[in-house]
Amino acid sequence: MHKAHIENIKFQIQEIDKLLKHYAGLLDKNEIPDAVELAALAGVLHSFYNGLERIFIEYLKKENVMIPTGKNWHKSLIDCLFLPNEYGKLLLPLTYKEIITEYLSFRHFYRHSYSFYLNWEDMKHLSIELKSNWKNIKHYLNNK
Repeated sequence: MHKAHIENIKFQIQEIDKLLKHYAGLLDKNEIPDAVELAALAGVLHSFYNGLERIFIEYLKKENVMIPTGKNWHKSLIDCLFLPNEYGKLLLPLTYKEIITEYLSFRHFYRHSYSFYLNWEDMKHLSIELKSNWKNIKHYLNNK
């Protein structure tokens, strides 16, 4: 069973890599995005977090940790990632908890609002730092 979880994690890592490659031109743009580009960036951020969440769920399954349920399960999932496993190891360093929580918060906003409420200043750091955040997170994931 562990092998299936590991394969699923690898697959999701590849999918996030494809996502960032597909939208590299938009992510690397050095200008303030217009409304259409802003909506596209929001979709990328949403997809990115969804991919992370799939990875996190597979990791917890692999570690035989119960997947949270209930109204706040998305937030509880993140909390589970930063509890030491039976060997005292974390999936990711605690320094990533805040940034992952920010992507979750943006995902929540995106799913529950209209795109004309998107604001570049609110998403700027998530967009600009997306590639480097993924590079660092992926490094830790690949070493688990």
